[in-house]
Amino acid sequence: MGPDVAPLLEGNFPSFAAHDFSPLGMFMAADFVVKAVMVLLILASIVSWTIAFAKIVEITLAKRKARRALHSAQQAQTLACLVDQLQNQTGASVLFLQETLREISLSTQQDVSLSAQQGFISSMQQGVAGQKGVALSTMQQGFSVQKGVPLSTMQQGVSVQKGVPLSTTQQSAAGSEEAENNNNPDILSGMLHEGVKERVHSLLSRSLLVATQRMAAGNAILATIGAISPFVGLFATVWGIMNSFIGIAKTQTTRLDVVAPGIAEALLATALGLFVAIPAVVMYNGLSRALSHYRSDLGNVAAAIERLLSRDMDRQRQQKSLQ
Repeated sequence: MGPDVAPLLEGNFPSFAAHDFSPLGMFMAADFVVKAVMVLLILASIVSWTIAFAKIVEITLAKRKARRALHSAQQAQTLACLVDQLQNQTGASVLFLQETLREISLSTQQDVSLSAQQGFISSMQQGVAGQKGVALSTMQQGFSVQKGVPLSTMQQGVSVQKGVPLSTTQQSAAGSEEAENNNNPDILSGMLHEGVKERVHSLLSRSLLVATQRMAAGNAILATIGAISPFVGLFATVWGIMNSFIGIAKTQTTRLDVVAPGIAEALLATALGLFVAIPAVVMYNGLSRALSHYRSDLGNVAAAIERLLSRDMDRQRQQKSLQ
């Protein structure tokens, strides 16, 4: 075959030479069903690229916040210090800390008075931990945690339990401490016992799952587009080839000018399906890796918060043992 083949084909098959085989021309000449499938694939491509760019920005910002929070958690010595460092930040890590403080507050309600409960989290945010796990500001206001009796009454020589005057302020303080120990011999373990760590661990695990699921929203759409787009394009291809065979049957001929346009339009749908599916699959895999790293960062933050809580509880036990 030489350079004279094209003119020969054009002379023998004028309709074949006149047909527009550009992508737009084939789209305009396609069957209604093939056109609908192509439009659907184009819309799916737009959706996949939009989701991919939006998730890239969202995950990038979230990872930066998580890594800053992780650095702060690794540098902090107590939960109170971590609260001070994260008080102006946002993100899932801050939510973890808020949920931890809330669980601590709820866990101490049965042992602490109402005023102590309200002051507990505020004392953590101020970086001040009470000797018994109660806000110092509450103690400094002159109220006993268990009895609600002003400290000035005890300082004036009145016993909390008996109301009997004592000769010295030291005897009054000793009597009040003895009465407190008799009523609640282990108030520290009652306020922050081992069950708190288990509940905080469960709460942080659930919060981690919710945060990662929220961040993964949209990834399923990418996976779906990447999985079904080739088959949708293949459906249009089968439909187009079927119409081509119908055209052959109607014209009673197998000439290329009858068969080629329909087959070309059908194959264009398959190519478009692959064009949509391949980037969607690549973007889905990339976002999945980014989500895995983000989940790991959040897990490290949650573990750091649990370690700080455990250290604070150990310090409280040591203070209790020294009293």
